[in-house]
Parts: sequence; structure tokens; C-alpha cells
Amino acid sequence: MQTSLNSLPFDLVHVIASSLDVHDFVHLSRVSRRYQNLLQNESMARRTLQVCHFLVPSSSAIFDAESKLYYTPGRDKSFTIVGKGSARPYSVSLLAYGEAFFYSEGVLCYVDGPLVRVIDIYSGSQVEDVVNVLALNQRLSLCVASEPSGLRPFDDTRITNLSYSKRILVCVCESEVTDERWLLVVDLGQDLKRRVPFRHPLTCTTKLFIRHDRDYLYYGTHSGRRSDGHHEWLVTGLDLEKGCPITPKPFQLADFVGSDIGSTACFKIHEKHLYAVSNQTSFEVEEVDWTSYYHYIKIPLGDKKPDLKAHRIWQRQHGEGPINDSWTDLSLQKDEQTNELLIIECRKEWLGGGSANIRTYYTQPLRLNTEDDVVQTCHFPADDPLTRTLDEYSKPHFSEPQIRIRKYYHHEYEQSRLDPRNSAPRDFILAKTKFRAYSPSAMSFIDLVSDPAPVAAGSVRMRERLRLRIASRRQKSPLVDDPDCPGQMILRKPELDKNNDPIEGSEEDFHPTEIHLWPPDDAPTEIYDVLCPAGRVRNVEAIADERSIIYMTDAPSNATMGRGNARAIVMISFDPSWGKKYKRLIMPSTSSAPPPKEMKLELENRSMSRKSYKRASPTPESASTSASASSTFVSRPKRQKCDSDSSTTTTTTGTTTRNPDKERRFMWKEGAMYLSINRGYRLR
Repeated sequence: MQTSLNSLPFDLVHVIASSLDVHDFVHLSRVSRRYQNLLQNESMARRTLQVCHFLVPSSSAIFDAESKLYYTPGRDKSFTIVGKGSARPYSVSLLAYGEAFFYSEGVLCYVDGPLVRVIDIYSGSQVEDVVNVLALNQRLSLCVASEPSGLRPFDDTRITNLSYSKRILVCVCESEVTDERWLLVVDLGQDLKRRVPFRHPLTCTTKLFIRHDRDYLYYGTHSGRRSDGHHEWLVTGLDLEKGCPITPKPFQLADFVGSDIGSTACFKIHEKHLYAVSNQTSFEVEEVDWTSYYHYIKIPLGDKKPDLKAHRIWQRQHGEGPINDSWTDLSLQKDEQTNELLIIECRKEWLGGGSANIRTYYTQPLRLNTEDDVVQTCHFPADDPLTRTLDEYSKPHFSEPQIRIRKYYHHEYEQSRLDPRNSAPRDFILAKTKFRAYSPSAMSFIDLVSDPAPVAAGSVRMRERLRLRIASRRQKSPLVDDPDCPGQMILRKPELDKNNDPIEGSEEDFHPTEIHLWPPDDAPTEIYDVLCPAGRVRNVEAIADERSIIYMTDAPSNATMGRGNARAIVMISFDPSWGKKYKRLIMPSTSSAPPPKEMKLELENRSMSRKSYKRASPTPESASTSASASSTFVSRPKRQKCDSDSSTTTTTTGTTTRNPDKERRFMWKEGAMYLSINRGYRLR
């Protein structure tokens, strides 16, 4: 009797579906109409999302506690992965104009003159939190008795850096007159437990990084000194509840070699720990060396005496080939299925010393089985002739090479595609690649590239374009032909380690990488105009997550915004819910872009509004009045009162009181800027 999938009982289907990831869960629901109905069962969908660690309490975009719906976000998650891997976004939108931006946890923060605007992109919010940093800084500086008389009302203060996490906004401010620098910490929460805003002075900002959650903030600068003159990282921790440093002095990361964030060093807070990772082994170059390692330090948040010992994990053997350091990227990302931290490194290598260099992303789970626990029988290979060149001053590093499974490395091209007899793949030089990232869930290289359009007939110059380049791979079926029984299928066997034990995940295999470019050459010019509003690709800064890519590029020349350095903030979204919910924002691809005259008028009106903010610290009533009076093209929504109408101040007795009038001077709510810009396209 022949058995089909439709004949399986519900209990067995439930067991199978509960062990799948979101991607396979949605694919199984498409097998038949019966499976589509079965897998929309909310208990099944809940189990799948729990296994994949998507059900975190703070993620309202994934789990709606009131509706108890699980299948829809899981389906949207699968569509997001498929859309990203095939370079088929759901929408592209011009979100705002600003001078700097930061994007994290689905929240966009951007600088608008003396203001910082914060909007939740994941939830599709139509309201922005607005913080008048200049007014807040003046009030805080006057409250600190140890400081001078405070900044003058018209002192030109610049916001040079932003950070955001768990409703805590951090701004790095700098006075152009006094050359003072400080951190400004603001709690954007709307409940009565909102923390008091405070500022913390900075003595140095050399290669400054900021990492924080809701309770602790750590920042570091590459300003420490070793006895041999080399620089090291100095890290300072702040208790955000108390508004004071955790330790009297910053601690120095000894023997932590990496100095360039994003290239040779990276930092991330995960599960109440601060992780510091470097791909450098030593300060001095060893002419004879065999092995490279990742070095990492794990610091518990709030620990006053942390263990700063650097652990190491095997990285590569030098015999694998030279590296083109210009393409090296280093980051820490969370695995959405296992919730463990991953070291993700991009290396462009001449593998085996060949003539062609290949870009490869390597993934290394940050686990506790480090090289420190491995007993070293010798410090170098005994049969290598280079050992004869070693002397008492040599400090070589050597470990036995480890097995690297396919799951943890992804070549941009297969070796066969680089054969001269095959067609050359479409590639871009480093100067044309404006942004590089990797998505582990979609198994995709993500690049923003400058690709000029072909010269049209009668045109005198090429039109610059910004395009999305995706290099993705798909997982193969776990079934392979049985060599002993032709026509039968068996599960692919895993690889074995040195002890003949199976290696977890080594049975997975993948199809060759496919390259996709978007938009296509025949796409409407209006889409290219949104991707590159100024018509030229300059000064591109981008941040990507699993749902979208948000980048900043030059705005049209008439978008001075009062200071002449405002740029356009554009979002390429792979989230299907964004375009579906906000159809009045996302226009069909057949619509035309706003006329240049109207755009110029809107930008001029926004510039006038910014100048009024700079002259004085506005109250909510005066700001809404001036905005409506100055704007004739698109009137911005009136400023909305904060849900919590109180401001907390600390008295000399240590008690806290709230003053509603003071708070409204530096923080309020307004309609989102993208609603007034109203420029974007729903692509499918």
C-alpha cells in the first residue's frame, strides 16, 4: 500500500513540524491544502518560533501577545529570507533627511540639526520621538556645579555619534567652541520608571565605540598605552540606573591587538556580557608563523573586577594563502535559531597561493571550547624546513589545522567559475562597493554597489546608480543517491573528527552561489531616483539587519536643511508587512516621483523650521505653531504630548521629583518625517 504525506496522522505531522525551522515550516505548508490548514494551527507555529528563538518578550513585531497569532509572522519571516536571498525587496522608501543616523533593533535614530528623531521601523510607527539635544544639554550643564557656567545659549554643539538599545538613546556631543565632549544618555520610555537624563564627560574619542543595554553602558577608546609604546583599548562602564561609572578607572584590554573596529576588532553585548573579539595575534609581524587565532574577552555587565584574560579560537593556517586585507570585515552576530553568538569574518584570499583571489565569509560560533584547553605538544611543525630559521627572538604560533565544515564558510564563487574557459562573473572593485555585509539566515553576501547606467543615445555622461548585489546559496536536500542500491536515497553522512566522532552540521551541503543584481536595468527610473536621490553615489553609510538595509547618501543639492550637510536616508525593505500596512506611503511603481520644485519647497520649509529650533529651545506649542506657519507644501502633524507628562530631576537631598514643563522643552512626539516626504515604491 502506497503512503503519501496527506495520509499521515495529525500527531505525527505535529511532531515533524515542531522540529522544523521557520523556512521549512512555511515550505511544508505549501505541500497541499490539507497541510496549509494544519500548519496554521497556532500551537504548531508557536513551537516552531520558540525553537528558533524568535519569541523574545521585547519583540512585538514577531509575537502579538493580544492576538496570539504566530503563523503570520513566521510566514513573513520566511518571505523575508527568500526575498533577501533572491534580491527581491518588497519596498524601497525615502525615510528622512538627516546629518547622521543609527539603526538597531528595528529603530532608526537620526540627527536633524539640534534634534534627534527616533522612530520604530519594525512596528511601522507613524510617530517619532523628538529630543532637543541642545536644550537638554544646556539644562544639564547648568545643573552641574562642578562645571563652568554652562554652555552659552547660542553655542554651536554638534552631535557626532548615536547609539540606541532598549529605549535608551545615547548621543555623543561636542562643543566647537570649548572642545568639550560628552555622552548624553536619555531614556525614551513612557512609564513612570523612566530614568533621569544625564551626561558623562569624555576625555578622549579616538576610535570611540559605544555598546549598551537598558542597565549598563560600555564605551571604549583606543588610547591606552603599553610599556612598549603600542596602543590598547581603554573601556569604561556606566551604571545607567545610578548614572555613574562602575569602576573608578577604565580598565585596559591587555594583549588585545585589534585596533580597527569592523576590520580587526569588534564589540557586542549579548546575554548580559560584553564580548570583545579580535582577528589579530600579535603587535609585531612574525616573519615565520603558521597559525592565526581569534582572541576574545568576555566581560559580565556590571562586574567591578572582570576577568580580562583573552581566550583564543583557531582561525586559519597561513598555508591557506595570502589575504587581501582591504576586504577584511569582522563582526559579531546572533544566530537566530540557536541564540548563540557568531564571529563572522570576510576574507579575500588567494587560496592555495593561486592567481585568483576569492571573497569568503567564515562563521565561527563563539563557544567556550577554546584553544586554551588544548595541550600543545610542540610550538611549531617539526617537519617544516622553515623551523631552521627560528631563533630565540622568534615567537611563532602553531596549532594543528582543524576541519572546517561547509556550513561555516561561504565562497562568493566556486573555483570552477574562475576557470578562464568559463564566463567571468560580474564583480565590483572595492571603490565601487559602498557597503558590505553578510546575512547568516539568508546565507547571502549583501553589497551596495555603484553601477553607472549605460550611456543613452544623445547623453553626454553616464547616470550613476546605486544597486543591490546579492550572492546567495541554497541548502541541498539531505538525501543523496545510495551507491549500494541504485534508485534509492539515503541521508548524507556527516564528516568525522580525529576521534572518528561525527561532526555536528557537517552533513549539510549547498548549491553553488548565485549572483543577483537589483534593480534590473529595465526598472523604472523613479526607483533609481529613490535609491540615489542626488543622482550621484557619494558618501554612502549603511546598516543592515535581517529585515532591511538603511543607508544614508547625498541628497539633492538644494537640500541644504539650514547647514548644507543633510543627506537622504533610504530604506530597502525585505519585510512584506511594511508595504502592505502603509499603502499611502508606498506608491505603485508606475507613479512618478514628486516634482523637483515641490521637493525644493519642502526642503526649504524644513530648513526654516530647523533655523527656528536653533535660535531658541522651543516649547511644544511654539514649535507646532512655527512648523505649520512655515510649511506650505506639506504641513507636518502637530507635536503630540508625551504619554508621561513629567520630568524627573534630582534634588540636593537625593529625592527625585517630576516637572512636566521642563520635560516638554526637550522631548516630545511628532508625525514621522516619511509621511510628509511620501516617496517610496511597493514593488510586489
